[in-house]
Amino acid sequence: MAGRSQSNLYDPNTGQAHSILPLPLSTSSQPPSPGSSQGTLREHYMRAYHLFYPHIKARHDWDIVVLATRSFTDGDFYAHSDEILECHFSDFPSEQVKDGSARMQLLRQATEFLDTRDTPTGAKPCPGEDDGHIRPIPNSDYSLRLWGKGLELKREYCLDFVHSATGEPVNSPFEFELWAVPSTSAPWLPGAVKSRIYSLEKSFGIPQEDIMPGEEKFVLLEGTACLLVRPGMRSVHFEVPIRLPLDLNRNLGDVDQIKFN
Repeated sequence: MAGRSQSNLYDPNTGQAHSILPLPLSTSSQPPSPGSSQGTLREHYMRAYHLFYPHIKARHDWDIVVLATRSFTDGDFYAHSDEILECHFSDFPSEQVKDGSARMQLLRQATEFLDTRDTPTGAKPCPGEDDGHIRPIPNSDYSLRLWGKGLELKREYCLDFVHSATGEPVNSPFEFELWAVPSTSAPWLPGAVKSRIYSLEKSFGIPQEDIMPGEEKFVLLEGTACLLVRPGMRSVHFEVPIRLPLDLNRNLGDVDQIKFN
């Protein structure tokens, strides 16, 4: 088979593997938060598909999912996609494989997945989006970028490195370690004991050399205090912003409220 595939994705939010999602992105089944900018997963997958494979025409939603994972390198894409699909036939009775209903069910699952209203954790901002917060790293040609559009309910932000002059995302541009340390603004968060933070890709077991250029990212909870440690240089301390509380009571109807603050 041309190209490398990965047919299961571990979701750290649920502790389970999704059968058709080979993306280093995590999703949740939570409803979109009030006032959040969540669309459907289809929007994110279509964007990735057209960006990296503009000359390939998807036959159906399964192809869109496979293309968006960027597991295909060269050769016959349709054979590559069909082979990944057929890997899941073992989950069905042989009768359903023979009569084609297993294939139809997998295609239907791909459509249902793409139509889910959610923002995958790790999806990077589109060019021109103003969601990113960029701060230069002292004595470096690179900056830290923080974004969290659509992740309000998860209380998450994502972090990556970008070139300060061009704004282009890069993978681990220099030797460093990223640590979570005790936070003064959110002492309830993990970090009472200093703990190492690894990229989302490394958490999925992807070797550093196999991470697609510019795709590395870190997932951080609101209020996390971080220490960027660089050998022979001063460490950099920063804290992830805490969003204003969401108005989760707006759908309670006509009620009286008591507040203690």
